[in-house]
Amino acid sequence: MTVQIPIHHISGSDPVSEPTEHSVRVHGLHENYERSTTKKFKVTSGLDPSPEPPLIQRLPAEILTEIFTYCVCDVTRPPPKEVDSILREPWTVSQTCQYWRNIVLSFPKLWSYIHLDLSEIQEKDVILKTNFPEMLALWMSRSGFKTPLHITFHDFAVPTDDIRLRSISRNLMSTLVSRSNRWAEVSLCVSPSIVHCLRQVKANIPLLHSFTLKSTDPLAGSPTVKEARLYKLLVSAPALRNLTLDFSRSFVLDKLQPPYAQLQSVSARTLTPHVLLSKTRSIKSASIRAVMFSGFLYSMCTVAICPELTSLELFVSPILLDFLELPALQHLSIQYTTEPDDFARITSLINRSSCFIRTLKLSQVTLPRKQVAIELFECLPSLVDLEVSIDKGRSETFHGFVNAMVIKPSTNPTLESDKKENEVQSNLLTHLERIKFECPRRGAYSSNDVKQLVDMVESRWRLHVELDNDVVQLKTIHLAAPALRQERLELMREEGLEVIGDFY
Repeated sequence: MTVQIPIHHISGSDPVSEPTEHSVRVHGLHENYERSTTKKFKVTSGLDPSPEPPLIQRLPAEILTEIFTYCVCDVTRPPPKEVDSILREPWTVSQTCQYWRNIVLSFPKLWSYIHLDLSEIQEKDVILKTNFPEMLALWMSRSGFKTPLHITFHDFAVPTDDIRLRSISRNLMSTLVSRSNRWAEVSLCVSPSIVHCLRQVKANIPLLHSFTLKSTDPLAGSPTVKEARLYKLLVSAPALRNLTLDFSRSFVLDKLQPPYAQLQSVSARTLTPHVLLSKTRSIKSASIRAVMFSGFLYSMCTVAICPELTSLELFVSPILLDFLELPALQHLSIQYTTEPDDFARITSLINRSSCFIRTLKLSQVTLPRKQVAIELFECLPSLVDLEVSIDKGRSETFHGFVNAMVIKPSTNPTLESDKKENEVQSNLLTHLERIKFECPRRGAYSSNDVKQLVDMVESRWRLHVELDNDVVQLKTIHLAAPALRQERLELMREEGLEVIGDFY
């Protein structure tokens, strides 16, 4: 008996068997798998060239250096506020890869911009970060030996009674002072308890061109300029151009003897503002907080001429304006205009100097009579920004001041009375683009008076056709005034006028 055993062929295994659709599909997948496996093996085994690295890794060191400089040395960008980020920026770049690290460590400029802002750091977090001085010392050592330093240091805003906090601040300040011979730009906002560290400043600061000193607590007791030993600091800075001292009321500039002749920007308290401006012939910007005393007028017997001064901010009586001539003045800010003659002094300064004011800011104003306001506005044909903060005044003066700013269409007067009225009401401030008007919260001004402000704004926003070439259309209005109906303001806002309101 013969037994026949059936033979089952495996698809694709018998070279003689006829290929089927299933065997072709499976065999094709098998070939694809072998092909991909072989490719992976070749790549991992180094037999085949590796793929190119990312483009950022292929950039030359010169281009990467410029990118890092833009990121790390951008002084316009606010410094980080987190504790772990206070001293991070160059380290973040240096810890990305070995290639970047070699570039960062070989380029001292990346370590020459130091921003230390501890003002928003919580006290409990600060105590845990006692290695700040060591990190700062390492940072400065990597900045090299000749690279100019640009330093911003804002001390803790918390009370400095805690010994540990004061120790950290003092050590940071001492580390910064130890490199004072390389200071180029320094801005310090520190507590009165550590300002004495400036006594350690070295005798020569040849690179320093900008110095700012402020206090974290201006109302607290502080050392005088002499006690802080700023004499040596300023005298030893032949390249100093910009100086800001706003530490306390006792911190005055008069006895410092800075290099007046070369200063271009000054913001400080002084007993003799006239002497300060007369000595700084090349000054371009000044912010003066002066102390009035009985001998004030006797020291100002001549007119001080500042041919390059373009910006003046006064926190002192406008009497000083009677003794100044500022032909290049463009921006004027006066904190106290409380006397009736103050507006006349501004007018006299402009006429005497033949200057073209573009920005005028008047704070705590006592409004003058309408005719005085018109005389001032006639001297301001190029004014673009006007800011007025009213301290007091009668409703009549308010009405006259605002009415002097109203834009009216041209008329053809026939009667003599109409001609006279038209001369008084001629359009003034024809280039005015931005207005900020603040009325007192408690005063003689009612919602009807403030309504007149809206009328004035509307006259400058909805210009008549015949005025398009003569008057610039208003762009921004900022009103802080008693409550009034705001429908007209909202309508003008919808039409494109920028309206900022604070109504109470």
